[in-house]
Amino acid sequence: MPQHESKVCQRCLRNFGCKVDDVVNCECSSIALTDEARMFIRNHYTDCLCINCLKELKNKNVLFKKEILES
Repeated sequence: MPQHESKVCQRCLRNFGCKVDDVVNCECSSIALTDEARMFIRNHYTDCLCINCLKELKNKNVLFKKEILES
Protein backbone atom coordinates (compact mmCIF):
# COMPACT_ATOMS: atom_id res chain seq x y z
CA MET A 1 0.00 0.00 0.00
CA PRO A 2 1.44 3.42 -0.99
CA GLN A 3 2.62 5.58 1.87
CA HIS A 4 2.40 9.32 2.38
CA GLU A 5 5.71 10.92 3.13
CA SER A 6 5.78 14.07 5.22
CA LYS A 7 7.92 16.69 3.51
CA VAL A 8 8.76 20.35 3.91
CA CYS A 9 8.29 22.47 0.81
CA GLN A 10 11.62 23.97 -0.16
CA ARG A 11 9.95 27.14 -1.37
CA CYS A 12 7.51 28.09 1.41
CA LEU A 13 8.79 25.79 4.20
CA ARG A 14 5.32 24.40 4.98
CA ASN A 15 4.75 20.72 5.75
CA PHE A 16 2.81 18.70 3.22
CA GLY A 17 2.04 15.09 2.38
CA CYS A 18 3.82 13.61 -0.63
CA LYS A 19 2.81 10.34 -2.25
CA VAL A 20 6.33 9.53 -3.37
CA ASP A 21 5.40 5.87 -3.93
CA ASP A 22 2.19 6.73 -5.79
CA VAL A 23 3.00 9.81 -7.89
CA VAL A 24 0.02 9.24 -10.18
CA ASN A 25 -2.29 9.91 -7.23
CA CYS A 26 -0.20 12.69 -5.71
CA GLU A 27 -1.57 16.24 -5.83
CA CYS A 28 1.42 17.37 -7.89
CA SER A 29 0.35 15.18 -10.80
CA SER A 30 -2.75 17.37 -11.23
CA ILE A 31 -0.63 20.41 -12.19
CA ALA A 32 0.29 20.82 -15.84
CA LEU A 33 3.48 22.86 -15.93
CA THR A 34 5.17 24.35 -18.96
CA ASP A 35 8.64 23.17 -19.91
CA GLU A 36 9.94 26.56 -18.73
CA ALA A 37 8.30 26.09 -15.33
CA ARG A 38 9.67 22.56 -14.96
CA MET A 39 13.16 23.76 -15.84
CA PHE A 40 12.91 26.64 -13.35
CA ILE A 41 11.82 24.27 -10.57
CA ARG A 42 14.49 21.71 -11.46
CA ASN A 43 17.19 24.41 -11.43
CA HIS A 44 16.11 25.98 -8.12
CA TYR A 45 14.88 23.11 -5.95
CA THR A 46 16.15 19.62 -5.20
CA ASP A 47 12.97 18.12 -3.77
CA CYS A 48 9.19 18.35 -4.03
CA LEU A 49 7.23 21.56 -3.70
CA CYS A 50 3.79 21.72 -2.13
CA ILE A 51 0.69 21.97 -4.30
CA ASN A 52 0.17 25.62 -3.36
CA CYS A 53 3.63 26.63 -4.54
CA LEU A 54 3.25 24.62 -7.75
CA LYS A 55 -0.06 26.37 -8.45
CA GLU A 56 1.43 29.76 -7.66
CA LEU A 57 4.41 29.19 -9.92
CA LYS A 58 2.18 27.89 -12.69
CA ASN A 59 -0.27 30.77 -12.53
CA LYS A 60 2.16 33.63 -12.03
CA ASN A 61 4.98 33.50 -14.54
CA VAL A 62 6.20 36.83 -13.15
CA LEU A 63 7.41 34.94 -10.08
CA PHE A 64 9.89 33.05 -12.23
CA LYS A 65 11.60 36.28 -13.17
CA LYS A 66 11.38 37.64 -9.61
CA GLU A 67 12.81 34.49 -8.05
CA ILE A 68 15.55 34.22 -10.66
CA LEU A 69 16.64 37.77 -9.85
CA GLU A 70 16.60 37.05 -6.10
CA SER A 71 18.62 33.83 -6.35
